[in-house]
Amino acid sequence: MSPLTKLPDALARYERAEAALIKAVEAAYPIGAVVGATIGRARIYGAVENHGGPGYYAGYIWIVNEATGKKRHFYAARRSLHDVEVVSLPSQGTSR
Repeated sequence: MSPLTKLPDALARYERAEAALIKAVEAAYPIGAVVGATIGRARIYGAVENHGGPGYYAGYIWIVNEATGKKRHFYAARRSLHDVEVVSLPSQGTSR
């Protein structure tokens, strides 16, 4: 069996895994949720504005920094990478 015959199945598995990752990140960090994250040496807080999509930054979120208004994006699927925490959900008030 040629390795090329395995490509369609591998691509289908990859696309299913990517879709599951996107769905999980969207559920963990809904639009409007306020999150805290460590970016470099700084701890920033901001509201989630957007999520990555299939083939384009899957697992990433975009936030607007509360202090500066600057848009940032980072890989949120691995919370420990940027020490990401959800501070408040969209239906709740902001509390720290």
